[in-house]
Amino acid sequence: MKRAHSILTAALVAMLTAPAVQAAGDEWRLTINGLSRHFSTDTPRDELNERNPGIGLERHMESWYAAAGSYVDSYDCEAGYIGGGQRWRMAEGHGLSLDLGYLVSAHFRCLDADDPGQKLVPAVVPTVTLGALDGLVQINALITPPVKDIIEDPGVGFSLSIRLP
Repeated sequence: MKRAHSILTAALVAMLTAPAVQAAGDEWRLTINGLSRHFSTDTPRDELNERNPGIGLERHMESWYAAAGSYVDSYDCEAGYIGGGQRWRMAEGHGLSLDLGYLVSAHFRCLDADDPGQKLVPAVVPTVTLGALDGLVQINALITPPVKDIIEDPGVGFSLSIRLP
């Protein structure tokens, strides 16, 4: 547990201490992790925590982004992630946008309610992002598919992302 948090802390420090001069198009975003919804679950729904508070940081560069953060997972365990991905703009207009993408990441989390120990879980998940106010705020949805013996309670995780000045 402490090891996972040490790795995440180091990753966040590395992201924060990156060169202060940003290239055109680069931006930093604060991510507030919050909710999940599970489907086709092996665990009874009343045993799952679908409120997943946490905080993260994203750095968006020209064609990809890096992300790291921590949250309380669906088994009430402290969890964290670090990774990167890409997004493609599908539609925009009137200050709104819709992006599709993916996130390749390493998660440190519990795998089920009966085993509260943290495990390293590599993941590649599709993402859907709805932006508002010309991208000032975004709602991100990460779709977690079932993976035999690893992810037995698939679902969708939601977070709010705010562009930093």
